[in-house]
Amino acid sequence: MVKVFIVLLSFINGALSVGPRCLGCTGVPLLTDCNNIIECGNGEACYTQKITTDAATIVYDAGCLSLQVCNVISTIGKNTGLGKRDVTNCYECCPETNHTLTTPPCNAKLCGIHERSEPKCYMCDDVMKPENCRTTGYCDLDEQCFTEKLTNHATGEIRYKLGCQRKAVCASLAMYPTLPNSGSCNECCDENYCNIGLCKQSILGKPHFTSTPGNFTVDSQTSVTLTCSVDPTSQATIKWSFESLLGPQLGVSPNGITLGNQTSLTLTADVTSFGAYTCTATNTNGFVTAKGYLSPKIPITTPTTTTITTLTTTTTTPTTTTTTPTTTTTPTTTTTSPTTRTTTPTTTTSPTTTTTTPTTTTTTPTTTTTTPTTLSTTDPCPNGCCDTDPKCRVFNFIATACLHHGTASLCPYICGLCSQTITTTRAPCKPDTDPRCHDFTYLVTACIDNEQAKICPKMCGLC
Repeated sequence: MVKVFIVLLSFINGALSVGPRCLGCTGVPLLTDCNNIIECGNGEACYTQKITTDAATIVYDAGCLSLQVCNVISTIGKNTGLGKRDVTNCYECCPETNHTLTTPPCNAKLCGIHERSEPKCYMCDDVMKPENCRTTGYCDLDEQCFTEKLTNHATGEIRYKLGCQRKAVCASLAMYPTLPNSGSCNECCDENYCNIGLCKQSILGKPHFTSTPGNFTVDSQTSVTLTCSVDPTSQATIKWSFESLLGPQLGVSPNGITLGNQTSLTLTADVTSFGAYTCTATNTNGFVTAKGYLSPKIPITTPTTTTITTLTTTTTTPTTTTTTPTTTTTPTTTTTSPTTRTTTPTTTTSPTTTTTTPTTTTTTPTTTTTTPTTLSTTDPCPNGCCDTDPKCRVFNFIATACLHHGTASLCPYICGLCSQTITTTRAPCKPDTDPRCHDFTYLVTACIDNEQAKICPKMCGLC
């Protein structure tokens, strides 16, 4: 089941974009007997697998694998079990990067295999273009690879025949490879797989990227260069397009640059340039695309430790009560009687004064200290420029806030009003504890799935 999945995935990717040409066979006794050529997709490489079956016979599989799976193979080694009985003696990839349609399949020489001494050539009797030929074969030692071009003058139709030709005939044809005005061509060459490029046939295929834009997560005001280039022999044209994080209505021109057929874009990271950049390469055989992303780095800020002291003072106003002195005087009364004279003495009451001492009550101030929780990071807001407002982590807010100076000051870092660098130390990679991480059959499928790859991060190359 694993093999079927890999072959099907390779076929689908090969139909969408151009990668290397590889030998493609399953269960052949000798890899030199594999005469089928397949075209892999971008992000794939040629592989060869040598297997000892349960019947103690050796067979070979060859074809295309994703580069991610190839990295897994190089990590866990070449020898492993496959299924319950079959044993893989060798599993190797050759991730060629500078390949063309005329490049020989590199997996023909993996697992210690060597080509035979006879020349190996493309062999097709009737194809419209040499690159349409997918069959190869060995010629005799006294032969060379050969291509013949024939033109039907009545219809203007051109056909090609590829195969072998005797060296003596090739020597004669070398004198007159093309007859003037005949539309025909007969040419020979003496290297393996070389006849696919004879008769001045431009081997285009779909465009092939030699560099693609990467993904960047950067601080504001950082200078970034995105590159996109193709193999000059593919005769392709380049066109850039941009999809802003602000949406289709805003920021359609990053930094005010008009996008065209530039091979590189040098940008200053800001609110107008964050988004997706797509490079499309097109020629007469089709097109391929590559995409890169420029994203803002949102810093992690550390809150400043603040001690808040609440001072509570209660003062009771002194109360003073004063009783006004009261003085009572009884007037002198004199009564004269004919026989008795009585004199009543004068009675004087001294004033009574009552004074209440003022009472002062003072409440001792209560001091309350609140210590906030402090989050620790390795780089707590260098230069004092941080975005502390929680809205600064909401893109819909900063997309509009950064366009106005008044609101941009709320988020000075993300709006490019300051610059700082935060270095994050990557956590060390722990050993894979799941026993399935040592099962090659499981890893082949798990490592190409982002979620399953986390089960075996070390074996899948995530750290």
